[in-house]
Amino acid sequence: RTADSASSIRNSFKQVVIESALWAAAGDALGWITELTHGSAGLRNRIGSTRVKEPVEWRRLIGGRNGPRVLLPAGTYSDDTQLRLAVSRSIRGNGVFDVETFAKIELPVWPTYALGAGLGTKAAALNLSRRGVNWFSNFYDRGSQKYINGGGNGAAMRVQPHVWSSRGDEDDMLLNVIRDSVVTHG
Repeated sequence: RTADSASSIRNSFKQVVIESALWAAAGDALGWITELTHGSAGLRNRIGSTRVKEPVEWRRLIGGRNGPRVLLPAGTYSDDTQLRLAVSRSIRGNGVFDVETFAKIELPVWPTYALGAGLGTKAAALNLSRRGVNWFSNFYDRGSQKYINGGGNGAAMRVQPHVWSSRGDEDDMLLNVIRDSVVTHG
């Protein structure tokens, strides 16, 4: 290969990653509007329509039942994209996923700006802010939230950056996905 063709391949891959990230965020922004609406009546109550055709501003409770009801601008994405970005920031320039950065920096800070999220991921993030709790020993037990039963789709929503950084090395990708998942979901 010539230097020009290698550069072209890198630029092409970079463009694919950027477009993939943007499409994922756009899908999240549209899908989050409908999340937990309890049918078309709930959606109509939320946005004044029974269908989402484009990003629209809407209101949502943030932080649970006792949280504030906030007006979200059109295109606002949820915790899924927020945590996908946190994983992306935890991948070093050489493509290595730094699970310590994700677990001890990104996740403990994330609740301060979280938009949505499952109870398990929130409990995991809170527990990781404690000294002595490591990514591989984040065995929280808070009321009805227990690490071992910490199901949900949170870890699945964070797979994309691992695919991008793996550059085709499936074993490395799977190991990073498992590390990422272990941080929050039993």
